[in-house]
Amino acid sequence: MKGSEVSIVLESDYLTICEVIVMVNHDFEPNEAALEPIEQERPNLASGAEASASTVHLNLGPQLLNDGNVDADIAKGSCYQSATSQNGNWVRFDLEEEKNIGMVALYARMDSQTYQTIAGAEVRAGDHLCGVVNYRAGHLYYRINCDGTTASSVTVTKLGWLSFCEIVIHEA
Repeated sequence: MKGSEVSIVLESDYLTICEVIVMVNHDFEPNEAALEPIEQERPNLASGAEASASTVHLNLGPQLLNDGNVDADIAKGSCYQSATSQNGNWVRFDLEEEKNIGMVALYARMDSQTYQTIAGAEVRAGDHLCGVVNYRAGHLYYRINCDGTTASSVTVTKLGWLSFCEIVIHEA
């Protein structure tokens, strides 16, 4: 589509605009993350780690999260799905020994349920809160920085449903 101007139309009494981005270079991505799979330049500490979960729904267990399959279609049986829980849900990866955790990436489901199953998920290295997933439509994964926290486990927690398709854990 070609054009020389952008119009924003007011259809109510209030108009609040925080940012407008007009992209000319279609290869430019203003946000570094999440439209392409993560390059595996470093070993994924989650590979081979023992995975456990607070709940499992439809036999879609935590072993699906560190099998190397980043397919975002839960219907293909490639994603973990929790059951509902009043106390929240968690998935834990036991790394067997302490590591300096640099980055954790969660590959999201790419369907109509993505928002409610990943938004607000907390990522912890041991007891240290590394960060919270800030949902953005269309992102394949969410990268959380753990700043080199020393831990022997990584846990993802969330109130309500928890579902995602793969985890990558890199050392600092």
